[in-house]
Amino acid sequence: PIGLAAALGAALVGTTWQVATRHGVTTTLHPLDLALLRYGVAAVLLLPTFVLLLRRAPDLLLRSRGSLLLMVLCAGLPFGLLAMAGATFAPVAHMGALLPGTIPLFTGLLAALVLRDRLSPARLAGFAVIAAGVALVAGKALMIRTDQAWIGDLLFLAAAAIWAVYTVAFQKSGLTPWQATATISVVSAVLVLPL
Repeated sequence: PIGLAAALGAALVGTTWQVATRHGVTTTLHPLDLALLRYGVAAVLLLPTFVLLLRRAPDLLLRSRGSLLLMVLCAGLPFGLLAMAGATFAPVAHMGALLPGTIPLFTGLLAALVLRDRLSPARLAGFAVIAAGVALVAGKALMIRTDQAWIGDLLFLAAAAIWAVYTVAFQKSGLTPWQATATISVVSAVLVLPL
């Protein structure tokens, strides 16, 4: 029951974020405004966790600095800006299908290459279904460019691909989810402020 509730909660948060992002960037907000809201609020809330990490586990940060750098470069501000910029071009239905829909595909393929995860026939079949779904959702926009939805679709796919890099880097980092989220949020907020 707890796992199911967490999954439903995550789906609700993701859906709400996508709809709010699309509405924001097509009305009055720029993707940088939304990025400041997204990472700034999280940075303020998670700053104590980040400070504790700096004080109590600097050796962990040093050991995982390569993974941590990839995590910040992929899950933080670049991911957010790609997704938010994509929402300026493509409908939220494309965002909802392509962004969370292709992350498992990219992550599975990258994990097979980097971590040597085994690609079972069932996983390969799942990847084929995902690829078919991408073709159904974005195929028309990518092939028949009557509007700018194809730009958004490509940005969503790029965001999903770099999220896959984050996922693999996180697995190798040794950080807890709270530590990773705090670090990514604080660094992303620092990076978005001058922009």
